[in-house]
Amino acid sequence: MLWYSVRRFNLFIITLLILTIVGFSILRLDENSSWAVMDFWQGWQIYLKELLQFNFGLNKNGTPIIEELVIVFPATLELVLVAFVLSLLIGIPLGTIAGMKQGKWLDTTISFTSMSGYSAPIFWVALLAIMFFSLEFGIFPVAGRYDLLYQIDHVTGFASSTLSSLKVNTRLMRCKA
Repeated sequence: MLWYSVRRFNLFIITLLILTIVGFSILRLDENSSWAVMDFWQGWQIYLKELLQFNFGLNKNGTPIIEELVIVFPATLELVLVAFVLSLLIGIPLGTIAGMKQGKWLDTTISFTSMSGYSAPIFWVALLAIMFFSLEFGIFPVAGRYDLLYQIDHVTGFASSTLSSLKVNTRLMRCKA
């Protein structure tokens, strides 16, 4: 058991290192990035050091990303803990019952239900759960922790790309005239 745990921990560390290399490589794709001008391995080491110090950089408004994470982390932690407890409270008894009634109709029903849950897209199941528990029974709020009027800036690249192509086309048309 000890060697299994050591192997799993090593695999976890290797996976994290590979993910940081991928993330760092994506940051280097932007030629205006300060990471693009550094040597790869030296820049990656600095990048790792910054991540370990929870310095995730700044958002487009100049606010540190860690401040935004501190705001939303309690809701994420609450959601994870409730989902974990519910999965334990429902999954262990149902799995035990299915194991005791192996090959019977109850085992087949529990197995079919669990496989259907695994197969369904999670975003669809979440929308159905919101509709079911909030609109039908009124147990949970529809919008979660934030009001539906929570101000979210509408940001897409559509307007900026359309305007930039319009500027280029206008410039080309003026040159031809």
